Amino acid sequence: MKTHQDEVLATLRTFRRMIGIPGNMTEDDKRMFHEYLERLYEPGHGPIFFYVQDKYGFPRHPPTRVTTTIGAKTWNPELMTENTFDADRWVNWTQPDFYGANKRPQSLKECLGDPNPLEQCVACRSLEACTCTYKEYKRTARNGWLKCTNIQRIPDIGFFGLFAHDFITQGTILDEYSGELVPHDDTVSDDESSYWSSLPCGPRPNPANHVVDGEQVPRPHGHVAIDSRVRGSAVRFMNHSCVPNAALFEGRAGTERRLVFVEALRDIWPEEEITIDYGLDWTESMDECLCGEVECRKPGKDSMELS
Repeated sequence: MKTHQDEVLATLRTFRRMIGIPGNMTEDDKRMFHEYLERLYEPGHGPIFFYVQDKYGFPRHPPTRVTTTIGAKTWNPELMTENTFDADRWVNWTQPDFYGANKRPQSLKECLGDPNPLEQCVACRSLEACTCTYKEYKRTARNGWLKCTNIQRIPDIGFFGLFAHDFITQGTILDEYSGELVPHDDTVSDDESSYWSSLPCGPRPNPANHVVDGEQVPRPHGHVAIDSRVRGSAVRFMNHSCVPNAALFEGRAGTERRLVFVEALRDIWPEEEITIDYGLDWTESMDECLCGEVECRKPGKDSMELS
């Protein structure tokens, strides 16, 4: 039985045959193409899988679902445009002291509510309290990743990466980093943690500081991990680079919700891979880094011989 995505993929194949060379698309062709892509990743039709694309953004033929492999396990990750919360995952969470006894988050709002108004709002870019809402932000940013990025297999390596489809200017917010909200766990493997991002969890400590050894220091704050291994936004496919062109930032949508977003650190050209820095701990845990940059912190043997 054909799924909704199967039907849209067939329509996209027909559309590509009609237009000929994708690089010569008219503005009307581009508008229709993006409408088809939005339909491909439209919610409400069951699981939404990612498909490998060519440099123009068209799903490759035959259609191939993007895979993720950690250890001996391989699966097809699913698109999730907003974070989800399952209270059962938090039963054994160790609460920070300001939460009080026997209290743990019971909802997504308890995890990500009460953001710091001094952090940047992704909707209006303000660094002061504003009236924006998360719903408004998601409505205006919906499917923004489809307009400027695509997912491709990296030649000679075999895994996937996120690439610029159009020119992306410095400071552009590419997407929210989303997945399942789970307790922060320092014991997960380095491969697993490459699909995690961390955020402060729960209400801001009040008062914000307390005295330790005679000095005012910030009160401890719980942390939540955004786990995008199985389900997440398209930016989960960003690979590591020691000289990245994008980065993860903590922010907020109005005064409603904390979030993690991806912002371009510089102008990014079409067909250029979009990368972030996974951090020093991650590169130190690897046998070698594959980013290929001249300033790579842990180049492989082949890279060192070439230099």
